Amino acid sequence: MKNNKITKALWNTGKICFTLFCIYAVIISSLMVFASVAPIKENSTAIVLGAQVKYGRPSVLLQQRINAAFDYLNENKNAKAVVTGGQGSDEALSEGQCMYDTLVDMGIDKDSIYIEDKAENTQENIKYSYDIIEKEKLNKNLAIVTDSYHQLRARLIANKQNINSDIGAINTENTFIGYITYPTYFVREWIAIPVELLK
Repeated sequence: MKNNKITKALWNTGKICFTLFCIYAVIISSLMVFASVAPIKENSTAIVLGAQVKYGRPSVLLQQRINAAFDYLNENKNAKAVVTGGQGSDEALSEGQCMYDTLVDMGIDKDSIYIEDKAENTQENIKYSYDIIEKEKLNKNLAIVTDSYHQLRARLIANKQNINSDIGAINTENTFIGYITYPTYFVREWIAIPVELLK
């Protein structure tokens, strides 16, 4: 009888925890989707977040961000962009430099692109990029170029740094590989977002 009571209590506790988790997942997913459709003010300065460089070339993830930045700059001739990301120990050049070189090769005016090549994480990506925006007197309305699932956390990081600019979202378009990995990265944000809030 005692064992039955313990089992029932554990079962009920498990159901409550599962229900709370489902509620959290729905709420956080909704907020992530909302952040990913944030409108962009005219000629906002794009901050293109870095991703891995492989063998001196953009990884699939980084190329997706480059493509999104290219589309934005090509459609908004008066807009500027800051490409941000340092050089990892396994990278032939910095992520910022790689993005700059690729965008110029794709036909974007080099005077429209500013390089930030010291950042090692998203916090530094945004902080150092905003420092450049202020120094160069660029438009302080921002458009963050990253994957849609990453937009909410990027916005939270910017807000924590007291960046009060209007922040819009420029999302990448997934390749076949991107579609396969998307659910994993999306769910990972369920953990990463509260961790960011607790920092």
